[in-house]
Amino acid sequence: MICEQDMTDQQHKLYELMSGISEDCYCAGWYMGNEYHIWAALQDGDRGYGMGEMDAEQLGKCRTLALELDGWVIWYDDNNDPELPVEEWGPRFIPMAEWLKMVTPNVEFSGERSESAGTQGSAA
Repeated sequence: MICEQDMTDQQHKLYELMSGISEDCYCAGWYMGNEYHIWAALQDGDRGYGMGEMDAEQLGKCRTLALELDGWVIWYDDNNDPELPVEEWGPRFIPMAEWLKMVTPNVEFSGERSESAGTQGSAA
């Protein structure tokens, strides 16, 4: 797990893209569970989030960087470690294998959307 100050430029770019999605949809630098909501949109194509929709271009860039970096960004705070001091809360880059264990056991990230992607949550 890599804390923000030790992230590479590309890892930090992924964090900034994900934070930007949170800002656009919730007016918050990192809405609780942001990493899970973005991940779900990449898997099922439903871009509805907060006060709008996630930008397809931003999502595509997140997908590309996640594949290139073989990792994902999470928000690490007292929910992960109850003893963690507030000043150490923040984004962390984790390897994809570690993220996949957290989000869905025994799943490989291919960067491909499912056949049904984009059919759920459509406005009439």
